[in-house]
Amino acid sequence: ATLTVEQDENQTTKLIGRSGIQNYGTVVVYNGTIESYNRNAYWGSPDSTLTVYDGSFTSTSGSSGYGRAISTEGDVTIYGGSFYAGGKSGAGDNYMNAIGMFNGAKLVIQPAEGKTVTVTSETDYAISSMGNAKLFIYGGTFACNGSRSDIRDFASGNVQIFGGSFKHEPYADYLADNRIAVLEDGNYVVKETTTTDVTVDSYEDLVNALNGSILEPKNVTTNGNITIPA
Repeated sequence: ATLTVEQDENQTTKLIGRSGIQNYGTVVVYNGTIESYNRNAYWGSPDSTLTVYDGSFTSTSGSSGYGRAISTEGDVTIYGGSFYAGGKSGAGDNYMNAIGMFNGAKLVIQPAEGKTVTVTSETDYAISSMGNAKLFIYGGTFACNGSRSDIRDFASGNVQIFGGSFKHEPYADYLADNRIAVLEDGNYVVKETTTTDVTVDSYEDLVNALNGSILEPKNVTTNGNITIPA
């Protein structure tokens, strides 16, 4: 079955319930406001898919297993929109993450031209992955307004960050090849770098090579013996 929600140009569509959307198939969101007052704004079953072009997903409170903007075992692709979790901090399955990915699901965040993506949790992770879920982040703005990190992978090696702005410095293991996080105006911005090969013949050459920009990393090779003073 297909459900299509349309609206006049000067109107606003809002889906509000204990859960905004429970998806066992395919959901495409072009705009609108999807809210949950005590569960997940969106929940996806295994093998479900969600594609978001714009709009807002909001969950303001919740309890164990609930309270996320997106909580899913299915794949998600985001080209624009805002995702917000406002619940109090929890633990384990009670984390109030804005986006929670589970059990091999794949999340791709790739803002389209002219679109923005913001992912915010008031207390817990902006995005978390469990059960070998995979995260590919190409841009967007991410923040945990509490003490936790913005991005958290509870497995290993399942996160690749190619771009974006983060309130907390992303773990180095999460950065894709040739990417580095640079502090700018209070946020960490992930940028692409180009690594160059440099050969140095003296201590002075070594100092000059190491004093370059952090955005221009170098593979340094010494040509002969060099003594570093105490």
